Formats: sequence, C-alpha cells, structure tokens
Amino acid sequence: MLFSIVSRILLSILALIFSLGAALFVSYSLAGFVNQWPVLLVTAGLVLLLVSGSAIWLLSHNRWVTGLVAGGWLLATAVLLTLLFPAVQVIYRAPTPLPNMQFWNLPTGSRIAYTHVPAVGQAQPTPIIFLHGGPGWVILPGDVAFYGQLAQDGFDIYLYDQIGSGRSDRLADLRQYNTNRHVADLEAIRQEIGAQQLILIGQSWGNTLLADYMAAYPEHVAKAIFSSPGAIWDVGRFKADYAGTADIAGNGPGLPPLRVLASILLVTRNPNLAQQLVPEHDLISFFGTLPGKNQLSQNYCLGDETKVPDIEILGANQYVNRLTFASQESYPDPRPALRQNQTPSLIMRGVCEFLPWEVAYEYKQTLPNAILLSIPNAGHALYGAQPDLILHVIEAFLLERPLPLPPYTASPSQPITDSALPGK
Repeated sequence: MLFSIVSRILLSILALIFSLGAALFVSYSLAGFVNQWPVLLVTAGLVLLLVSGSAIWLLSHNRWVTGLVAGGWLLATAVLLTLLFPAVQVIYRAPTPLPNMQFWNLPTGSRIAYTHVPAVGQAQPTPIIFLHGGPGWVILPGDVAFYGQLAQDGFDIYLYDQIGSGRSDRLADLRQYNTNRHVADLEAIRQEIGAQQLILIGQSWGNTLLADYMAAYPEHVAKAIFSSPGAIWDVGRFKADYAGTADIAGNGPGLPPLRVLASILLVTRNPNLAQQLVPEHDLISFFGTLPGKNQLSQNYCLGDETKVPDIEILGANQYVNRLTFASQESYPDPRPALRQNQTPSLIMRGVCEFLPWEVAYEYKQTLPNAILLSIPNAGHALYGAQPDLILHVIEAFLLERPLPLPPYTASPSQPITDSALPGK
C-alpha cells in the first residue's frame, strides 16, 4: 500500500515536471507570433493545468495524491511568477565618456561614439580603426591607451562603440542589430573620415566583422590584424574550452535573474516581447553590475589571476550580441571572396585562448597573404597579458620590419595541437 502511494507520488511529480516543460515549450513556440505577455501567461497556465490535471486523473483518484500534485502545480506556478515578474531594479548608468570622444551621424542612421588619437609627427597615409568584440561589447579605456600608442608611429587611430553598445545610440528596431548594419556602418565611417583605405584591427568578434568587411570591400583594406579571432563564419561549429583560463574562484556572479534569462532567450524570436520583459537599458544596466574581474577572467591564462583588471564595465548589450549572432546564420559565407583577397594579414592567437586552435587556423587557410603567430603566456586578451610583445608585433607588421616571433608554418594536413606551437 505504502509502495503504491509513493510510486504514484513520484509519478505525479514527474508529470508535474513534464507539464512545466510542456507549458514552457508551447509559450516559447508562440513567442514568435504573440506580442503581449498576458496572452503567453494565460496560454502557459492553460497548458500547465490541462497536462497536470490529465496526469492526476490518469495516475490516481486518491485525494491525497491529487492534493499533492495540485498543490505542487500551484507552488511551481507561484515560484515561476515570483522569479519572472519582479522588474530588474537597476538604475541605468551610462559609460564614462572617453577622452576626446565625439560622434558620427552616419547615413545608415547610426549615431556612433568614437575616439580619435591623432598621428604624432608626419602622418602615415592610412588610418587605423579598431573593431571591438562581443558583439555588443564596449571600448574600454585600456583599448584607447594601448592602441593609441600607434599614433607615435604616425598613424591616426579611431576606436568606436558599435551601434547599440557602449556610448553609441540604441536602435528603436532591435532587429537592425545585425551583421549587415555593422558592415554598412564601418563603410560609412570610412567615407566619413575620407580614407580611401583602412588598416583594421579586430578583437574577438571584431575579427568576424573585419572578415565580412574585407569580403564586401576588399579594395578599402590596406592591412588587417586579426587579434584573438572569433569564428570567420558559422560560430556554432566551435566549442569554447575555459579549462586553461584564469580561475576567479568564489567571486562568480551566479545565474542572472530568470526575467533576464528569458529576455535574452526570447529576443531572437520576438524583440518587442523581450523588451516588454526587460527594457534594453535595464538589461545593459544589469550586466553593468557584474564584477569586471568575472567578465574578463576567461581572457587570461590560468595562474594569471592577478593580471585580470578589476574594472567597471558599462554599456555592454546582450541584445546586440544575441541578434547579431542570429543574423550571421543567414549572412553570406565570406570565405570564397577572402580566398581571392591578397590583403597582407596578421593573425595572433594566445596559447591559452579559450576558442579552439582551428578557429584561428581557418583564417590562415582562407587568407592567401596571412601570417599566423602563436603568442606565449597569453589568452584572449593579448595586450592585457603581453603588452610590450603585442605592440612590438603590431608595429613590426605595420612598418614592415622583422617579426619578433616565428610564424606558424605547419601543413594543413598536420594535426593541429597547441603543444606543437611556439611558446608552449
């Protein structure tokens, strides 16, 4: 008798879990078409009630079991609503303006914040533009300080927050956060500064943008530097491995609130619905409360925890991140065009990079005039770990001097392992 009751209780609990899953699945499926939260909630509640009620009827007519399952359903619903509906109570704080920050009002409709570090002495004919990662990340003061050093070599340096992130404007239509818009903005920036050609330096996803721009406008790129590149195309092919990165133990921010997680999940299906749940400024503000060391630790090698900067990061936009990555699923593969592109290119990858070696190596395989360097004692944040070496490498490449590290020259048929690379 006792065993029978326990079995029914366990089956009823499983039925309740299944009911919650069914309710969430139906709600997510409808989210692409429904624009109001009450409709989704009523639908989810009806599915939950129907499935769990059917399970109760099938499993037992015992009033105790029925009461337990019904109570569990009510408790689960209450917990879900409690977690989901409190607002993200964070006061929006804009990122601190960078030195000499100005704005471009581009013909694309984007209002872009940028910093210009003018050349010192006789100017080189081709300016440098730095492309930050993310997508949806932000220009940090350290970026300006490091890349601004190249002004001493006669280069005009431009660093800008991509649309929707940092100090640049947000867009009313979130679906405009896509690869096409980022490429169009970069071309409009080139025209704005009156440069026939550019030297482009990418960081992380900024290299994906660089590759897409090179494929679309090969005649406007004089040289390209791919620093810690993200995937050249189809990011889903590669899996990150953080085992070799800095361990900031005990200081993790934990999971974001369910409301935030739901909004990030839903934004690619229905941006309007996501913004009803968490407005864009609230989402940006929430991630600005997370400790900087936790957001940056994966960019440094295990054992280099003291190098991870403890800084405040404001302006990073997860909506830009999710929607831009989603747009790349339908964006044309740039590799066929890049295989015909003779632009001199430098690829740098740290030995404790969390993205697999194949990601960087694919750039080398694709670009016919590319040099690939493995940077010792560095991860995703190359200049953060090795500032003097990275500056030396970049200057040598730009000024056509001998590189301080040997290039990677293995055949594509050889196994690709970090242990075979210089610096390991």
